Amino acid sequence: MSEPQPKSTSPTVQLSQWVSKLKLDDIPDRVRTRAKYLILDGLACAFVGSHLPWSETAAQAILNLEPTQGDASLIGWEGRKVTALTAALLNGTFIQGFELDDWHSEGPLHSNSIILSALLAAAEQANTQASHFTTSGQDFLLATIAGYETGPRVGRSLWGTHVLSSGWHSGAVFGPAAAAASVSKLYGLDADTI
Repeated sequence: MSEPQPKSTSPTVQLSQWVSKLKLDDIPDRVRTRAKYLILDGLACAFVGSHLPWSETAAQAILNLEPTQGDASLIGWEGRKVTALTAALLNGTFIQGFELDDWHSEGPLHSNSIILSALLAAAEQANTQASHFTTSGQDFLLATIAGYETGPRVGRSLWGTHVLSSGWHSGAVFGPAAAAASVSKLYGLDADTI
């Protein structure tokens, strides 16, 4: 009689476990430094992109549909607060607005427009709505690194640049996993919840 085979762990479960267990001490100093530069680059891109004509058109269209105040900031819009979903969408638009943002050629992915916009909105919303939730710079850095690592790996595993040549936009295909990994790490979710 043969021994029962161990249950195979799906890639999603493996990724969720990795994200939940990842610690800043696991990250080499050079990777932390590179991530800090990427964060600064993403924020700079957002400021540059926030008032480009097409960014203003997008912002005005969405703000006309959703004029309510929220908990999250629009980068470069003088303290304008919107819902977290609106902030994530528009800040991501601003970051990628002039195509100056980061690019992982093998992923392929513009990570900052997806990760930073989601993280900033999630952190602001959580800090406003949950008095017990606090975010340190180290927490934010670790969550960002989790997304930077996840997005391109998902991209490479799903045929990378072939997706682009098939007419798909990689951010829409690979980005949700990167954003989910980042925000899950920021919120301290366990593997089962992720």
